[in-house]
Amino acid sequence: MADQTHLSVNLADPQDILDKLPEIRALYESKKRALADLQREVESWRGFLGHLASIAGEEAPEEPKGAFETFEAASRLARRNRAPAKDAVVEALRVVGRPMGPTDLYRFMVGNGFEKQATNPNAVGAALWGAVKAGRISKTSEGLYAPPGWTELDKGDLLALTEGSTDPS
Repeated sequence: MADQTHLSVNLADPQDILDKLPEIRALYESKKRALADLQREVESWRGFLGHLASIAGEEAPEEPKGAFETFEAASRLARRNRAPAKDAVVEALRVVGRPMGPTDLYRFMVGNGFEKQATNPNAVGAALWGAVKAGRISKTSEGLYAPPGWTELDKGDLLALTEGSTDPS
């Protein structure tokens, strides 16, 4: 049962994209409905198979591990993965204005109104790692987490502040 859907969109032409959006949305909604129908059919077959297996004295088929029951469940999980903790660590780094490690950032967050998102240094570290992976912040060559827009050229200023030196070299 191969899908024969073909759609050509010129990604370099914003007008072509705009013109095709209604068709793409309709196709998307159609695929969601087809997925829901197929999931209902699979569940029906699973129930039928389980009933027959029990009559024959066998065990019922197991639920698939890690499978999403519906498209909506997958969407809820994706929305949940946009954790407020990532937003909080990015905002905290913006406020601080310089790179920090997870423990120092945790201490800053606890003392500066980010208590709800800063449950412990490990959670802050996980949120920082996720924010780096999402491209929202970066990691310095020293292994610290840098606020958005931080460049290694700013490193001299940081060294001057931490070492009390005025010469960044």
